[in-house]
Amino acid sequence: MDRSLRNVLVVSFGFLLLFTAYGGLQSLQSSLYSEEGLGVTALSTLYGGMLLSSMFLPPLLIERLGCKGTIILSMCGYVAFSVGNFFASWYTLIPTSILLGLGAAPLWSAQCTYLTITGNTHAEKAGKRGKDMVNQYFGIFFLI
Repeated sequence: MDRSLRNVLVVSFGFLLLFTAYGGLQSLQSSLYSEEGLGVTALSTLYGGMLLSSMFLPPLLIERLGCKGTIILSMCGYVAFSVGNFFASWYTLIPTSILLGLGAAPLWSAQCTYLTITGNTHAEKAGKRGKDMVNQYFGIFFLI
């Protein structure tokens, strides 16, 4: 297995594990923390942070940290949110929701950029068309 395919598989399985955990938490927020609207407020804060983040942060983080660094840092926001749910209160869920919201847009942008660069680089070395390799890598990612 060549290195670029292995890297795509690592990113894909990392996202699989991350979003398996996050998907369950997100779906249960409003039910688990219905007192005083904590769950709904946490989700609203999360998506508000994501909205602001998507306008400014992705190009800055990808330029400074690179795609891999941005993916790792952004995944830490998801982990912080998961840990914050173990000790659910206004003082843990709202700050971790903000962190997650700020990290979500750079995560998806870095993932797309990484798969595109990896596919084009591999295609150049293998003498194949770049868009074919990029499509294959995105197909593998979304399959997983």
